[in-house]
Amino acid sequence: MKIHLLDEPMGIQLGCKGSKSKIIFGTSWPVQYSSIVGTHYFDVVNTDQFDAIIGMGFMHKFGIMLEPKHNSILISRVPTPTLSEGKQPN
Repeated sequence: MKIHLLDEPMGIQLGCKGSKSKIIFGTSWPVQYSSIVGTHYFDVVNTDQFDAIIGMGFMHKFGIMLEPKHNSILISRVPTPTLSEGKQPN
């Protein structure tokens, strides 16, 4: 994965009091899951337990809606099963 240094670091605040960090790297990376095929820009941040955190920009771009009641996501209005922790996509 090729990453590039951002011209100006961006501050990031996580969902708990006092947590702060800076985003200093970014990358554009190919994405393929279910009907999603494309490239997307990602901020590169050191997180302890997550491979990726999907934001609203990604969800809007690829037509993703969450449906937690049925443990699924909708991609372009088509239900797609979620992955259990540690499970890899086919």
